[in-house]
Amino acid sequence: MFVVGGATGVFDVEEVVELLQNENAQDICVIRVPQELKYVSYLVIVTGRSTRHIRAMAAYIKWMVS
Repeated sequence: MFVVGGATGVFDVEEVVELLQNENAQDICVIRVPQELKYVSYLVIVTGRSTRHIRAMAAYIKWMVS
């Protein structure tokens, strides 16, 4: 499955959360970062079932956004 994120080609935080939910991420936490930090808007923290699961989710998200 290939997903093009958002109308501008950039993933919205809701889309990232949905991708993580589809990968069975656990304990998804989205933190809004203050606007003074102009290089990022959100910090998304998740847990997984194992180290292998976490690495696979990270690789999947990295692949989807690049």
